[in-house]
Order: sequence, then C-alpha cells, then structure tokens
Amino acid sequence: RRLDPLDPGVITIGTIHGGTVNNVIPDTVTMTGTIRAFSEAGRELLRSELAKAVRVIEPLGGQVAYTLHPGYPPTVNSPEATAVSVAAVSDLLGADHMKEAPMTMGAEDFSYMAQSAPGSFLRIGTHNPSWDRFYPVHRADFRMDEDALPVGAAALAAAALHWMREKR
Repeated sequence: RRLDPLDPGVITIGTIHGGTVNNVIPDTVTMTGTIRAFSEAGRELLRSELAKAVRVIEPLGGQVAYTLHPGYPPTVNSPEATAVSVAAVSDLLGADHMKEAPMTMGAEDFSYMAQSAPGSFLRIGTHNPSWDRFYPVHRADFRMDEDALPVGAAALAAAALHWMREKR
C-alpha cells in the first residue's frame, strides 16, 4: 500500500535458482527479476522497498548480497510527437488502422531517447486475423505476420517525414 494506486508499478521475480535436489538445503539461492513503474518516483519507491524486503532472511541467520541494476526508465511519449505520429500514420493507412494502446509495463531502451528528444513509441500490429489466436511478444510461442514489417517501416517513415515538414 505504499505505491500510489493511480501510479502503478510491479516487482516481478522471473527466476529463482538454488540447489539441485529436493532434500538438501542449498548454499546459495539466486533470484532475478524486474522493477517496472509508470513514473520514476514509483520506480524509486519499489527499489527502496525491495532492498528492505530481501533482508527478511537476515534475522533468521541468512546472508544477503543484493544487487540492483538500474533498468530502463518509464517510456513517456511526447504529446506533440504523438500527435504528429497519429496524423502521419492516419494519413498513410487511414484512421481506422490507428488505435490508442493502453499503457503497459514494458521496458524499452527507447525511453532514453524519449528523455532527450520528443518521441512517441508506436506499436505495429503483427497479428494475422486468420490465425486461431494471438501469439504475443516475449513468449516462447511468439508469432508475427511478416507482411506487417513493410507497413511498420512505412508508418515510421511517414511519421519522420511529417515531423520534419512540421519542424522546418
């Protein structure tokens, strides 16, 4: 309850490794994961709370070696760059091919670029409607319709050209 419910964040433990058999206490256990939030303040709070939480084993005689890598900052779209991108892609593909996606906890190196210059993170739909289901990214069964690649390249080029024309 320390995180603002209107500024969500999540700590994900993605791996836990320790030992090789079920009846022997291992010397070490290694856990890895990610911290993601929609704001830098949320990330800082989660970092601080996680640093405290991992120490819960110390009063029981355990030892903790805790390392936190910075990770990617939140990806924040510039309203101006987003408006230009929406206009350009709508002109190229038609407004019915555009939709605003909800915010996600995805981590992208693009966030660094958006911190130093106006930017807008565009997602390109790669699902083929003839398929039986969706095959989302970051999963072993990821699948994409490669016919979407030229459309995505054209959309990005249109957004860049539109930006250059408006910013002359």
